[in-house]
Amino acid sequence: MRLDYFYNTEGENFRFYQIPALLLEEEEYRGISDTAKILYGVLLSRLALSRKNSWIEKDTDRLYITYNLKQLVEKLGRSDRTISKAMKQLSEVGLIEKKKRGQGKPDIIYVMNFTAVHKEGAKEIVPEEQMKQDSHMDKMQGNTREETIAETSVTGKEAKRGDSRSEEITILKAKRLRFQKRKSYLQNI
Repeated sequence: MRLDYFYNTEGENFRFYQIPALLLEEEEYRGISDTAKILYGVLLSRLALSRKNSWIEKDTDRLYITYNLKQLVEKLGRSDRTISKAMKQLSEVGLIEKKKRGQGKPDIIYVMNFTAVHKEGAKEIVPEEQMKQDSHMDKMQGNTREETIAETSVTGKEAKRGDSRSEEITILKAKRLRFQKRKSYLQNI
């Protein structure tokens, strides 16, 4: 089959999923699979429907989406296991949060704003620049990458593997721990 060219404005007739460049470029997200990155783009796209469908928490004004596993499997053409693993990866790096509803209803999924860190107990958003300053503060306080990794435990299963993937898992856990420390630091300001 030979495909034809796009002519004039035909290229504007399509819908696209956007994947934030930082998922491809930032070291923090290198350990998650390409499927997880594409899935995040799909979830971001669904977020645009939230206001239209009134998927907004009344008490917090937070947008959320719903997607069941079957829908995601069909949309991405991957297995249940692959999608579940990708969702878990997104959750581990803080790009999504899930809330179970039970009774056969799909989970509520909060697609997290990758450009800002929420300061707990306030409406204020701390921009990415603040995270860089916090990282600088960690260095001034003597918190090094090696100390953070040393604090991170590796499960027996990962340790037995002894391959580069177990190192990636350890680094992801270390990054998650640093994120939690920064979040705790911001709460205490």
